[in-house]
Amino acid sequence: MKELETLMGFTYLTPAVYREKATAIEEWLLTQPQAEYSTKQLFLPGVYTRELAVYKGTLLSGCVHLEECITIISKGEIWVSDHNGVKQLKAGDSFVTPAGMKRIGIAVEDTICVTVHKYDGEPLDEDSMKQVIGRDTYALYDDYLLFKKEIGLNEEEFSR
Repeated sequence: MKELETLMGFTYLTPAVYREKATAIEEWLLTQPQAEYSTKQLFLPGVYTRELAVYKGTLLSGCVHLEECITIISKGEIWVSDHNGVKQLKAGDSFVTPAGMKRIGIAVEDTICVTVHKYDGEPLDEDSMKQVIGRDTYALYDDYLLFKKEIGLNEEEFSR
């Protein structure tokens, strides 16, 4: 936990300051050799699940979620940060991830994280589904929010 707190340099930050720090860490991560990980997708009518498996010692940055989803840690242990600080998450933990949330994490053990999303469309390939559920950066998330506002659709109409 101390390693992630040291990297993030905080125990609590305002959302705006957290965004700056997370963005800087993410930009640095992109200059480093990329860690190996695996994903698995499952579809049911109205439901999409994404399973991410990461190895012990992996430092990672998640996407910015477009809508709230359920997150389940099904294996291992990972320390994650958001603007509220750093949290230890272990197998069996589950919680709601709000829209607009991005986390930085470090896997303390080999870890599997599953997210469960509302989704009424046809099954798509992994890269396409990543665009359905999130944006890689806060800048792309902000563009998404601006687009929604500019076209004047409410949340329900926009999600169709």
